[in-house]
Amino acid sequence: MTKYIIGACLLWSVTAHAQKGSAFVGGLARIEQDGKSWYINTRGEKVFDALMDVLKGDADSNALQVITLNGKMGVMDAAQRIVLAPEYDQVNNKWNQYLEVKKGNKVNLADNKGKLLFPWQFEEINYLDGSNFDVRAGKLWGIYSLEAKGLLIPLAYEEFDYCGGCGRKGDYLFAKKNGKWGIINFSNEVLLPFEYDHQHAFMRSDNWIRSLKRGDQDVVINLDTKKVYNAPEYTEMDVLAGGLLKARHNGQFGLIDATGKIVADFEYTDIYSPYDERYAGPFMGVVKNGKHGIILSSGKGLLPATYDSEIRCQEHYLIVQEDGMYQLLDSTGKPLLDKHYTSIEPMYVGRDDNKQLIFILKQQAVDGFYNPATGKTAAPAFYELDPTSDASMAIVEHQGQFGLYSIGGEIILPITYNGIEELTTTLFTVTDEENRRGLYDVRDKKMQIPPAFRNVSLLPGSPDNFLVTLNHDDAAYRYGIYDKNYRQLLPPDYTDIICIGREGYLLKQLQGDSVIYSLYNITTKKRFPLKCLYAQQVDIPGQLQLTGTDEAGIINENGQMVIPMVKQMIHPLKNHTYQVIRVQKDGSYKYGYADSTGKMIVPVIYDYSGNDRDFEGDGLLLVRDDKEVGRSKVGLASTQGLIKLPTAYSAIMEGKPGPGYIVMKDNKFQVLGLNGQPVVPTLFDDVTLAEVPYRNATLVSFSWPVMVLNGKVYQYLTADGTLLPLKLTGVISYQPAYGY
Repeated sequence: MTKYIIGACLLWSVTAHAQKGSAFVGGLARIEQDGKSWYINTRGEKVFDALMDVLKGDADSNALQVITLNGKMGVMDAAQRIVLAPEYDQVNNKWNQYLEVKKGNKVNLADNKGKLLFPWQFEEINYLDGSNFDVRAGKLWGIYSLEAKGLLIPLAYEEFDYCGGCGRKGDYLFAKKNGKWGIINFSNEVLLPFEYDHQHAFMRSDNWIRSLKRGDQDVVINLDTKKVYNAPEYTEMDVLAGGLLKARHNGQFGLIDATGKIVADFEYTDIYSPYDERYAGPFMGVVKNGKHGIILSSGKGLLPATYDSEIRCQEHYLIVQEDGMYQLLDSTGKPLLDKHYTSIEPMYVGRDDNKQLIFILKQQAVDGFYNPATGKTAAPAFYELDPTSDASMAIVEHQGQFGLYSIGGEIILPITYNGIEELTTTLFTVTDEENRRGLYDVRDKKMQIPPAFRNVSLLPGSPDNFLVTLNHDDAAYRYGIYDKNYRQLLPPDYTDIICIGREGYLLKQLQGDSVIYSLYNITTKKRFPLKCLYAQQVDIPGQLQLTGTDEAGIINENGQMVIPMVKQMIHPLKNHTYQVIRVQKDGSYKYGYADSTGKMIVPVIYDYSGNDRDFEGDGLLLVRDDKEVGRSKVGLASTQGLIKLPTAYSAIMEGKPGPGYIVMKDNKFQVLGLNGQPVVPTLFDDVTLAEVPYRNATLVSFSWPVMVLNGKVYQYLTADGTLLPLKLTGVISYQPAYGY
């Protein structure tokens, strides 16, 4: 393929008026002539002029890209399928959900598969809630329903507004008519007359309307009762959690619910939410005569206004300050703690079904916690609290020492360890004062593996068992194994323990300057030595390659020979086969292939040159030396050993994802089908690929039709052996360097 690179560079440097073309990519190729270019399909037909912006998805499988044809725009997907034919004046990505297309002054939306969703009668389309859209024709707006496939509200309004980001889906719209705003529902019934000014602020979707004005005066309107609240009778109005209107009346604050009922008389100097802004609940903070109290959202009193500072709430719990210290109360106002604390902060641990609320109790500089679910208190004794993965426990720290608590409030391990780490939800590694690690089982409440190791971890491949690591005098580590019952299976004497299958482990052990290998079965608990200089893993699970001075073999995890240990070299291949190389009587090397069971599927008859090890595609490379011409010829076998291509070529490149093969023969190229037979007998001077392969590549990307060179003419060869009528003088890239 080096010829192609040189030839392409020469062609690009020459200005020509003849047509040039690119290789096909996903069923399309680009043609260029006189500074203009266009794209053709596999039949040679022009389908569009240019590729433009990627609308969405970048280069991933969901990408959509704008195409143009004769000045019109369309859309193509990542598989080069035409989603929208190029017949539009403009195409845009709308809200990252729809394709917006325009013809003249008309606009439409299409889904990602190109289905048009609206009739061609609107000049503007805006999003309301995914089912309903506000649409404009001329100067008037209406509401179009995708479900009903028609106008829910006629084109009769000057403007709409809607609370699309409110906590619940609104069932009404702000509408403008004759210069004034009112409110209508989706049945076009007027809920508030058109006599207000409006701005998109304080938008809601419940009964309280806060975004309307009469002239310069702010008003709050209850949509249910139609009552208007405004100065001078009502001032400083705000809607609190639960849909309660806070308003000042006769100099004092009260609460009005969503039905218009006064639930808290106008007797407070302030009313506030006692919750953090991320949360809400059933309580309201009130201030009366400079003191703080709590009422329910129904207006019923819970805590009298006798507290000097603001009361904080979390769910149904109240944090109050008394004489400079803090106490936690339940929903009836009953104290939950037997003493007061410097501060009390709510904290959630866990997620989803495991999520639960605790309260961090600070006493001077140290923390404890209270769990309202269990009613238990962990006395302040630590600085930091780190919940475990299932939130059932927490690792705590104080001055560099660690302990383990249950979230229920019980001490599992005292704060006396140099470190504690979660291994599983019930197993923890602990580090003693000499930085030795052991294993603690919460279920058995016992240190099952005493602190004696550098590390304790789950055994790879057998996570019910444990791998222990020990420091050694030679500054390397040593490894051993404990079983799930915490009994030592192997002492920590091994330089490495490697999982090689479901039950087998390769053990490495130093003996003087040598490495001794052995095989261990975790089920039978049996270990036996391996007679080799070197043992290594291969890609086939449960198998090991053994190498001696001049011999090699393959064994399985049970120690059984897969490929006998004889004088040979073995190269494990990525397709779960083995290349077996043996020296011949004349000193040359021959090779064949064995499958994962050790069966020789290709006999040892092919010539080994030191690098014929792996074929990138789905096959096994076969090489025979041709002494007459002084070069090798190659063929291809399947991974079952069947001959796919005879050893008749100087190079073989398999196509991905698999349209056939490109082979070199007598310094020429030939294109083969999947069956290994030539598509046409012609030998071509070159084959052009969309991606230039690296030297000696055996797996390349190409698709039909294939661009071939015969003499000075490039043509496209189809899978059925015919040539498209286009005759090209040069090669260009699929994507132009600059837009045309």
